[in-house]
Amino acid sequence: MKLISGEMKLAGELRSTAQLLHAIERRSSVRQCRSLLHAIERRLEQALKGQDDLVDEFTIRVTKIGKETLQRDQLMRDKEELSIARKGKKKEVDHPLNRNLDKVWQVSASLVKSKPSPL
Repeated sequence: MKLISGEMKLAGELRSTAQLLHAIERRSSVRQCRSLLHAIERRLEQALKGQDDLVDEFTIRVTKIGKETLQRDQLMRDKEELSIARKGKKKEVDHPLNRNLDKVWQVSASLVKSKPSPL
């Protein structure tokens, strides 16, 4: 709830900042432009004051999205490699799941050989 109210407050400040920028475009005096620019800076500082939670939440979301994107890209590359291997256009691709299954079969085969069941 605090995050949403912070976002709304920031959006309101940005709207008023846009109005000030529009006023700057209409005025030609350097002194007036500087005073309006100072007012914009003050409003933005006030809007961002206490918004560390908002920044942290944004960072967490971006990080999570980045990780999910990397995982999706890796999955797509794996699927593409497997489809190429199935078509026989390139050398056979050894998928990580296949390697793990091979190890399981090797271990189970060695257990069967080392411990024969009594008849």
